Amino acid sequence: MSATVSLDTVLRFPTPTDEIINLRIVGMTIDVQNGETLNLQLSAQLGHEIYQKIESEHLFNLEIGEVEMNARNDFDDDLDINFDIKIDPDLLFLIPSEADTEEAAITYFVEQNHENVHNPLYATGNWFALHVTQKQTLPDDLEGQLKVGYATKWA
Repeated sequence: MSATVSLDTVLRFPTPTDEIINLRIVGMTIDVQNGETLNLQLSAQLGHEIYQKIESEHLFNLEIGEVEMNARNDFDDDLDINFDIKIDPDLLFLIPSEADTEEAAITYFVEQNHENVHNPLYATGNWFALHVTQKQTLPDDLEGQLKVGYATKWA
């Protein structure tokens, strides 16, 4: 069974150069069946500086092609960027079977991040960027919501 929860927490992710990237996590989707975690995705909100670092260093396996570059050029430097990532499914075994519900797995994942950031669960190279989007401000005479951005090859 899959669960999507809203969060507002900061998680730390070590880069290949051992620098720590702090991401403000606003959502998590997790799928636990029979005590086994099958899927884990995070939604983060990033400032423009952190996004530029992720992009320039290809963190979270983010690869920018021509299409993505064109969409990225529409980003407003003053607005947060939504960044969706998914962990390498081959590492989900690191979430113990004792975390046999979505709630228990989420608790384990967040607590472990604060206790042991160098656990492979948090290495940027073990995550794959899925979507990079940004809500745009509409003129006052328009209603609704406009997002710009792109989906990666991992989506």
